[in-house]
Amino acid sequence: MAALDHQESYLLTALGFIGLTDVTIIRAEGLALGEEAKATALAGAKA
Repeated sequence: MAALDHQESYLLTALGFIGLTDVTIIRAEGLALGEEAKATALAGAKA
């Protein structure tokens, strides 16, 4: 599935183009699925 994830590679390429190479990606998916799902996603991302 990593090969199908174009968002992360595009973001890293764009940031690398302007000189930012030390980048940490933090995923928080499901934020628009209601308050309970949002709280769960944010807690998982913080962990």
